[in-house]
Amino acid sequence: MSFASFLPMLLAQAAVEPSTPWFREGWFLLVVALAVIAAPFLVGFQLARIWRSPDDGWRIGVVLFAFVAGIVICAMGWPPKLGIDLSGGVILIYEVDSNKQQNRLMEDGQRVLDRSIAATGLRGTVEREDGRLSVVLPSGADSDLDRFENEVSGRTPGDLPLALQERTRRDDAAVLVYSTGAANTEDVDNNQLMDKLVTAITRRVNPGGQKEVTVRRYGEEQVEVIIPEVDEA
Repeated sequence: MSFASFLPMLLAQAAVEPSTPWFREGWFLLVVALAVIAAPFLVGFQLARIWRSPDDGWRIGVVLFAFVAGIVICAMGWPPKLGIDLSGGVILIYEVDSNKQQNRLMEDGQRVLDRSIAATGLRGTVEREDGRLSVVLPSGADSDLDRFENEVSGRTPGDLPLALQERTRRDDAAVLVYSTGAANTEDVDNNQLMDKLVTAITRRVNPGGQKEVTVRRYGEEQVEVIIPEVDEA
């Protein structure tokens, strides 16, 4: 199942929750917390006085506090939250296609160079080789090369790592070699890129944070999306 086809269901899971019930409001939880702390010790000291053992009041209070706190925690958290293995759900694993990214960089770079050749009126061709683009210009005049480089700089978008690496000559033609970054993907901080991808997917599928949707890294170039209580069909 593709991410695009499953996105509507993810967005439906991210719908805004109803208003918070009164027993989940902050003031009520504060009252309960104070009662859980104070009541067991008050009862403990009272029982110690009745049993004529005043030194054991705080000990009885600690025991009662642990007992009452356990009951309140279970009651407030009921029903217990089941994991995806018990409640059911969908686990999706997506893998980053690095080859597609490299091809996109090459295509975008060649498009910029082709348009620059047409804009300057120079005759030339663009060749691909090992993640680099070579522009072969029969006219080897320095003025034409400078004009072409300026045209390329003006047409290169900010997200395209297209940079001139070297000037060489091939017979009577000048060759300008450009790097697109496709050959240097190993130099990119993969951890940083994957963290950004996880953050972007999380904001997309669970913008308000109300749903228990888990988005995390899975391996070097994979992202795992866990959606509990959802039928894949």
